[in-house]
Amino acid sequence: MLRKEITESIKRFLECFVILLGLPIAFLLDRLIMKFGWEFKDLFLGLFYVAVFFYSAYSGITILQAEKKDRALEYLLSMPISRSKIMLMKIFSRLIILIFCIFILAFLVEFRTFQMLTIWLIFLFFISVTFSMIIDSIILGIMGISLIFLVFELNSRILFFLVGKTDIEGSLDFLALLSPVLSALLLLIPFGISFWLTFKKMDVKPMTQQIQPYYYIAFPALVIILSFIILYYKDSMTKLMNQ
Repeated sequence: MLRKEITESIKRFLECFVILLGLPIAFLLDRLIMKFGWEFKDLFLGLFYVAVFFYSAYSGITILQAEKKDRALEYLLSMPISRSKIMLMKIFSRLIILIFCIFILAFLVEFRTFQMLTIWLIFLFFISVTFSMIIDSIILGIMGISLIFLVFELNSRILFFLVGKTDIEGSLDFLALLSPVLSALLLLIPFGISFWLTFKKMDVKPMTQQIQPYYYIAFPALVIILSFIILYYKDSMTKLMNQ
């Protein structure tokens, strides 16, 4: 099974990074027509950003796509392997490629940018995995993940504002990393619990009948976070814009 998951992960990687094949064309168009003066390295970095971010979300949201497409969920669930091992193999095969991409970024960007990108990419991957259970359409899934990422970013900025008002020892750089980590955990924990409770008890019934944990855990947690953002948005954004 692990070999199959590695093959699927490589397919997802190639589907996302095919965009890099357009790099020479983009460079020539800039030199001949658009004339923005972009360097080849800048174009590569921009396209690489797009590819790795898309892979992070796409590989997560499609983690069960092969089984759903081939109607093989029943076979997957009947395998003589614990469901935790099944999910571990699926996540590991995709995550190892993402870590490889992050490793490349370490050589392309400055350290502080690399830290933030790592947090964003890891968050995107795992929140996308949790969405794979409740959304079959890749387009709707990407839209939902984008909205969740916006919530994550707004929550990170507000937490930075609130934590920054306290007397916690440490530099602003530490707080700038602490706030997105806290924001990621506030979203990943309820969605992750909902995903696992659903997958652990999943059977051949329609998925709409099996996602109660999302109704009782993930969605209420999301509403609470949105309420928190609305409550503190004006003051925190005004404060951050004035810094």
